[in-house]
Amino acid sequence: MASYAATFAATAAFGLAACAAFLDDKQAGIAGAETSEPFETVPEDEAEPVAGGYAPGDMEAEGAKKALQVATDAIHERYPGRAQVETVSLETQLVAGLNYRYRIEMSGSPQARAIYEAVIYRDLEDNYELTQLDKLQ
Repeated sequence: MASYAATFAATAAFGLAACAAFLDDKQAGIAGAETSEPFETVPEDEAEPVAGGYAPGDMEAEGAKKALQVATDAIHERYPGRAQVETVSLETQLVAGLNYRYRIEMSGSPQARAIYEAVIYRDLEDNYELTQLDKLQ
């Protein structure tokens, strides 16, 4: 067991030393060392979604329709009234399942118009759960 630990420690030390030497070469600009170009600025409307972040969602997807129904049912239950859904926007986030984040604007006069943000989680077994409901306006 002691020889395994010693071998592991020596291998780890060698690996760390090699990384440090490589970084020193890159920083010193030594010939043959790889160098990276400066980051290219990409206009925001052309940028790729960040892994783990929210991205625009497809309102026509079957899962999105089910999740929207869960969200609107929760709004009507928590905030009873006769207002109907007027506009909806959707973003999705891939997690261990899928989060659907809706911005839902209800009908009504401009002064009484309510806007909600709802997050519905769909697990890997296709179960839907409201995880967040905020009245923004």
